[in-house]
Amino acid sequence: MKCQFAIKCYRIESAQKRVEGNNFDIRKQLLQYDDVINQQRTIVYERRNEILDSASIHETILNTFYNYIDELINSHLMPEGLLTTKDKSEILEALNSNLLRHNIKEITIQAFDTQTTIDFLYEKLVSEYEEKLSEIPADIIDEFEKAITLRVIDMHWMEHINTMSHLREGIHLRGYAQEDPLRAYTTEGFDLFDSLL
Repeated sequence: MKCQFAIKCYRIESAQKRVEGNNFDIRKQLLQYDDVINQQRTIVYERRNEILDSASIHETILNTFYNYIDELINSHLMPEGLLTTKDKSEILEALNSNLLRHNIKEITIQAFDTQTTIDFLYEKLVSEYEEKLSEIPADIIDEFEKAITLRVIDMHWMEHINTMSHLREGIHLRGYAQEDPLRAYTTEGFDLFDSLL
């Protein structure tokens, strides 16, 4: 009788250890997934704090404009290695419909090389931005720029968190394809984050 009781106790203890081990692995894996988003959160919050602590972010905004134009144009360079008429048309469509008050005609940039196109579009964007700022009282321009920038960051950050949540929901299926789900989540998550930045 004592022997059977000891065997049952051993089996219960063994099962309990397996369950605890599985629960530990689950918690460990959840922390690894959370670390991905925590690293991204740290970067976003550092950027937000830089904006809040700066007296003026005007130069940062102008750099963002340049980086956006540069990225937009460079994304159209492949596979030809140069901007085609179709590429220039698509670039102008993106700028005219999203950023500019006064549309740029395609003929204006048709003869420009890549760097000249970047410089011209950047100058046009800055010129219109400065024109918009002239409508705002000078004493609130810095606060205006900060408020708009923070709003844009927060809006895109919330979208990114939702996207990461959706990615996490289905990432475990990658295991069926002999792919490490955590590695796939980390890689795709940082690609999405790079795109966000």
